[in-house]
Amino acid sequence: MESKDFESIMKEITRGLTGNFEQDISYLNEQMEKYKGHEYEKEILRACGRLIYEIMPEDKKIR
Repeated sequence: MESKDFESIMKEITRGLTGNFEQDISYLNEQMEKYKGHEYEKEILRACGRLIYEIMPEDKKIR
């Protein structure tokens, strides 16, 4: 796997978001799988988790 810096990876991931919650959740899960074992795995997983929460409809968020 080509080594990219964290910022480049996250820009690439966020460019793939569509605005459709169901599609984006699936896409983000795929990206988290793709980067397992990567040197920035932990950071990418955290960032994707935050993105999932940000795009989640308000009525689905646990408060």
